[in-house]
Amino acid sequence: MENNFKTILSYWAIKEKNQNNQNKANISNNNKNNNNNNNKNNKNNNNSENDDKNITDVNTTITNSSKNDDANSNSITTIISSSPLGYENIQSIEYQPQINYKSITTSMESMLINGDINKDNLIINNKSNNYKNSSNYSVYSSDSKIEDGDNEKEEEEENSGDNQSIYSAYKASSSIFSYERPVGDSTSTSSLYGNSSSCGYGPKKGNGYDIDDSSSIYSSYGLSYSGSDIYGSNYGSNNNDDNDDESDKKSNSDIYSYGGKDNNNSSDDENELKIKQEKYLQETRNKKIGNENKGRDWNQEFQSLLRLQPSLEKFQKLTFLAMDFVNFAENYGFIIIKEMFLPDHLKTIKPIDIGGIAGGQKFICQGILFKFAYDTKIGENGYLYGGKYPSETSASKAAGNELKSLSSFFQHVLDNEFADKVNVPLMCIIDYFGYRLIAMSVMEINKQTLTYGSSDGGITVHAEDLELNSIMETIGKSMNLRGHLTGINPKFMYGPGDLEVHKSKGQYYVVDFGRLLPPQSFCVDQPKGKSNSRDIFYKMIRPELLKQSVKPLSSDSYSGWGLSDPNHLEYNKDIDELTTRLYNEIIPNAAKEIQIEWERLSSLGTDYLDQLDISVEAHKYGINHRHLGRIRSLITNKSLRKSILNEMVARVFRNQIKEDQRIQLTGQSVSSEEKCVHIIVSFLNRIIGNDRFDTLKDFWTISIKTLILKKYSNGLSCLNGGLSDEELDTKFDLLDSIDLYQVLLKFQNKSGIKLSSRVKSILKKASASTQKIRLPVLFYTDIKSIRPVVKHSNMIARSEGISLYMKAVELIYSNQVYYGRKVQQPDISRFNSDFSEEIGLLEACNQKLSIASRSSTTDSSLYHLLGLVDFELLKIKPNGATDVVLRKSAKDKLLASVRYNENPNNLTSLATILDVCGDFKQSEEIYNKLKQMDPLVVVPLLFESASLYSPYHAKITSEKLLAVSFHQFLNLIDILLSLPPDSLLVHQYLQDSYKILTILILRTASTPDFQIHTSVTKLVTMRKSIEFNHQDIIEQTHEYIENAFKFNLNLIDDFILESSSQFPSRLPFTILLKYSVRCPSLCSRILSFIQDTKSLNKFNPEIVKQIFSSEDSLTTLTETLKIQLDYIILKRRYVSFGNQIQLQSLIFDSLYLNSDSFYQFINDLSNVSNNLKYLKIFGGRYNSSSTDDQQQQQQQPIDYSKLNFNSLTHLDIEDNEFPNELLISILKTSKNTLKDVRLHYYDFPLDCLELVGSLYSVEKILLRNMEPKVNVNHIPTSVKEIIIDSQMSTNQPLSELMKRCPNLVEFKLTTDEIISSDLKSLKSYPIKSLDINSYSDYLKNNDMSNDIQTWSNSLTNLKLFSSRPFEDFSNFISQLKSIKNLDLRFNADDNQINTILLSLKNLENFKIESNKYQLLLANQNNLEVKNESVKSFTISNSSAPSKNYSNIGLLFPNLDSLDLIYPKSMNDVSFRGMIENLHHISSLSLSCCYDLTDNSMIALCNSPLASNLKTLSSRDFAISDGSIVKIIFSCPKLLRIHKSSSFKRPETLSFIRSSYPTLIIDF
Repeated sequence: MENNFKTILSYWAIKEKNQNNQNKANISNNNKNNNNNNNKNNKNNNNSENDDKNITDVNTTITNSSKNDDANSNSITTIISSSPLGYENIQSIEYQPQINYKSITTSMESMLINGDINKDNLIINNKSNNYKNSSNYSVYSSDSKIEDGDNEKEEEEENSGDNQSIYSAYKASSSIFSYERPVGDSTSTSSLYGNSSSCGYGPKKGNGYDIDDSSSIYSSYGLSYSGSDIYGSNYGSNNNDDNDDESDKKSNSDIYSYGGKDNNNSSDDENELKIKQEKYLQETRNKKIGNENKGRDWNQEFQSLLRLQPSLEKFQKLTFLAMDFVNFAENYGFIIIKEMFLPDHLKTIKPIDIGGIAGGQKFICQGILFKFAYDTKIGENGYLYGGKYPSETSASKAAGNELKSLSSFFQHVLDNEFADKVNVPLMCIIDYFGYRLIAMSVMEINKQTLTYGSSDGGITVHAEDLELNSIMETIGKSMNLRGHLTGINPKFMYGPGDLEVHKSKGQYYVVDFGRLLPPQSFCVDQPKGKSNSRDIFYKMIRPELLKQSVKPLSSDSYSGWGLSDPNHLEYNKDIDELTTRLYNEIIPNAAKEIQIEWERLSSLGTDYLDQLDISVEAHKYGINHRHLGRIRSLITNKSLRKSILNEMVARVFRNQIKEDQRIQLTGQSVSSEEKCVHIIVSFLNRIIGNDRFDTLKDFWTISIKTLILKKYSNGLSCLNGGLSDEELDTKFDLLDSIDLYQVLLKFQNKSGIKLSSRVKSILKKASASTQKIRLPVLFYTDIKSIRPVVKHSNMIARSEGISLYMKAVELIYSNQVYYGRKVQQPDISRFNSDFSEEIGLLEACNQKLSIASRSSTTDSSLYHLLGLVDFELLKIKPNGATDVVLRKSAKDKLLASVRYNENPNNLTSLATILDVCGDFKQSEEIYNKLKQMDPLVVVPLLFESASLYSPYHAKITSEKLLAVSFHQFLNLIDILLSLPPDSLLVHQYLQDSYKILTILILRTASTPDFQIHTSVTKLVTMRKSIEFNHQDIIEQTHEYIENAFKFNLNLIDDFILESSSQFPSRLPFTILLKYSVRCPSLCSRILSFIQDTKSLNKFNPEIVKQIFSSEDSLTTLTETLKIQLDYIILKRRYVSFGNQIQLQSLIFDSLYLNSDSFYQFINDLSNVSNNLKYLKIFGGRYNSSSTDDQQQQQQQPIDYSKLNFNSLTHLDIEDNEFPNELLISILKTSKNTLKDVRLHYYDFPLDCLELVGSLYSVEKILLRNMEPKVNVNHIPTSVKEIIIDSQMSTNQPLSELMKRCPNLVEFKLTTDEIISSDLKSLKSYPIKSLDINSYSDYLKNNDMSNDIQTWSNSLTNLKLFSSRPFEDFSNFISQLKSIKNLDLRFNADDNQINTILLSLKNLENFKIESNKYQLLLANQNNLEVKNESVKSFTISNSSAPSKNYSNIGLLFPNLDSLDLIYPKSMNDVSFRGMIENLHHISSLSLSCCYDLTDNSMIALCNSPLASNLKTLSSRDFAISDGSIVKIIFSCPKLLRIHKSSSFKRPETLSFIRSSYPTLIIDF
């Protein structure tokens, strides 16, 4: 999966050429250097109180570490950039995820010196200017949502203190360590994920969404902000500073305990630590980071990261790099905008002169170039965008086009794998107080480095570099751009003439993307004479629309740049045609499809409507937002019309407030918020309608409509801006057509103005009410914050989404067993996962990638990844209503991915989801496309995907994924067979493909679930072009099995061996028998295997039972394979076996016979009886009626004389109704050979009983439920062992029995009549084994404590079961000195048990069931109890105190086997105490230990016991999968595990069987 993922993200995999090996960077020294530079930055901002920004975003804010410039001191990008090595050898640099606590300490000490912190209680004084820049701020997308603020807690926080104003809202809300950030947009340098000590999903261990104020950006995934490893041992922190060693061993509270501890009483260690800390601070104060003149080299960092191969670390670093850039740009851009009207000498960041007139003054700070998006005057002709008058709105749009074009261009650079040569700057746009500021990374370029394009208005156009020309041609064609001539001295270019490509140090740098996308035609729908030709400079078509153009388009269409091309009129016409198509075809089609999707989601519930974002949907069709009115005019659904109008009105509001701010704040002191807040409050009160008595025009009946027409009608009155005639009426209140609450929420996101929860709650209530509710009047206190709105490329969300996906995939497949690969070290905790963490990561990933896709709706790789996220969620989420939604979502996204860039990776993914959806014909078309592509790429891709979903190691868990694997293997084999036989791919993949496919088919056919069969048979019938009619799976698939065995007859020998020896096995032997009927090659292999085995008796007994439980197995074995068996089980249905002349063991289980079949039965039995050694008849039923001609059968009487069992040694008959003649014949003909006879009869013929008594050689006999009563004379004289569970006809049967059977030494007695009075008669005989189940009074009556000298020397096995011990019980047992095996089911106490243990020195196996036995170490005389001879101990139903279980190892110091059954007080603590004293245990059985948890199993793994353990059994209580794996991993001698239930995760059994093939697992 990892390799496949790297292939999928190959657009990020940029190979570094001629890379030199360098030494590893010394990161820790650079960590020390960061603080000084940060403190310097703080000084520059001392007088800028308004730099405080209290900004919040999506729904939830969290508190994190202090964010002034110090926070960057531990940024991974800062660490690398400040390293002496830079980024040239980035792969050698190790990532340090922990917080730089020394940096925090530096800031703390500075505040202590300045008196800003009360050292005793850690109070932060907000008056400190030095730290106001560390207040709350964040990175925001213009389309991000912001929190509703509907809860009361938020209101309390916002209004805490003395009626907090807008000014106080900007100040730090807690301490220097805290700032608000929206979830997912943190600039923290710690990892996106981490391991929590509590193993929960956050501080509250909830479902992954309970994030409290002290959590980090991903506390919902278990992130600990304590400097711990990112992902555990594999990603450990790596601190090279010796001074950090001590601090790494301390908790934060120990190291930085300014309050809560008495420093006068501190220990010597704390004093020493403090001295080291002070020394460190002094050493770092004078150190500086980076180049003071140039600042950070963002470009070098960015390009170096792009050249790394795809990995979790790479994308995390890209995420932080982009976040750092945006945060730096926001911070310094904030200052530049607020000081824009100050004299230059008073500005914190001074303007510089770098030439050019666009944007006015330029600024460079920290390696970032800033310029304003102003409309520029161009000579006598007026302004660039506005014409006669400047248009700042148009200039802002042009700046947005530059960012959009840059992102699109960079996407195609990556898609075409040019990122090792072609570089673009990092860029973002900052909107604040109505002004737009462009920020981009400084690049090492100048006029002399220009290689492509023009920087002087077309006077000189460069296109001399042939390599660059080829690259630009490839990228241009990829974007669907037309090459054309441009310039005064025309040169052929792709892209606009003013696009600049520079060459520096062997790399190409591209800038000025504003006109990369072709313009929209300005004359298609404009009345003659009213067209605005300046539109071509800012009204561009979207990349999605450019892709839809039949012809490639010229970027210089309709501009003077394109006049040099003789075909420029044709190129202009192409633009006209596409614009016309947009209006007449694309927009109507989009409106129709959007309405269909809206209504589909509405049918699922109103909550699903949030999935459809109108602005994003429009972009997917290539429709600019300026055409939303056109879309709305074509919509009939009322709720959808309202939603579109909400979006339109919110955008109008955003533009209007920006214009109001620009006009009214021009020349004002922008550093003061008073004027700005007044503008906003007035504007919002006007919107809400609070000034309607002071204005001539009502806002919602006239003013808003004018604004809508201006923005969305494009100057055409016929369009009506998307408003209906009714809505355009000046008497119509447009407020009735929108949801004001939703509009203002959107307005907040787009403008950066946050409203109080008071206002929002009233508006929300009004929105939900059917009655008119008075709307609120806004005051300045209702403006909670005014934040910059930052637009940037999707790199942050994209990189973060990719890293989230990679982490989720890492967790999901952490223990995956891959065919042909070495099993990796397991992540044991993941065996117990319920996928909640993975689901949380994937959902967060989906959120991030969805944000990224909003600005990259043509990005094939992004859609591919989004589709994979949905697919992974579909696989791991519990089945439910979301399945349909996820399947459709994944399918749609993968279709989009293929539509924009068709490649083997996304085609394979698309075919996979189509198979999951059951669209087999469509997926077959995709596979046919793959067959036409490079097999070197397709074959490995298909093999990895198909083998991943095959049930080779694990059981079948999903018929849909089974269909995926089956379909992919069929096509993979087709591809391989089409290649030359000597091809390397054929040699590498064909045999493995045949093998996995064969196992897949056999395992599928062996499952009883017909639905699973259907997933395969539907595919087969589709490929054969026949109608599906629930065909038999063997009939449809046997040819694939035959082809595989023709290729290699020994293809699955390992599975055949397993199917005969292990139970349960992955492949039942019965399915092999079924397919062998239709597959000659398989039949040949099974026949030779059985012949090599020589006997079915050598198969696992459970497998033999399984074989003969199938009705067709015997027929297959005897007729198809023509095998001579020595072992047969006939169950229920009769099958002829008379030709099996080698038969030695015959079992009839619940066999039902009538007179016809019984006749055949006797004939068959007569043919094999001579060789039979074992015969068992259980539940035999005989019905004398015949289905054939009874008269004919009567003429052929059954001849029992043919039966001759003269080799029979074992006979077992239970509940038999066959004719007595059969039993008589068996007993008569085997009287000289029978050794073991077991009879379970309620109505046993008397003459048969007499025959039993005449048997000569019987050594063991069992008589149970016999009627009539058994006489002593019915017992063979040769018997040595007897089990009597039946009434006997004599009063003293034991006495008489011993006289008749002098060799009797083993007894099992359960009949009270026999035990009550006659047990004592056995005392004088050297009995070896005695099993008694009776009442204690009966035992007492036999005076068991006396006259047992003979037993003392002879008795080795004793089992006593009674409700309570009889008198002198312990004395009786203690006299039996030869006892080796003792099983007591008496409720005996410690005194009795200890007396026995002290006396029996030969005791080896001891079992006790007693709730009085307390496991005490001493008897009543305080004599230590210890029995060193006991090797096996079983205790059941124990009520011993918890702590006393540790005594087991002391009572039995040489114990080898321990079995605990329902120990009532056993818990984790007592278990750990117990195993500490068990030094020689090799077998451990735990049953009904309900209070044991995984902690006990972990303790077991870490104990010395683990080195000796060979067998472990757990029954009737839960042991997690992870614990089982941990035990197996920790116990090198383990041979067998018995579990009462199957594993929770199929991956567990796969991992165990792959890693430990000899380990036996019983269920």
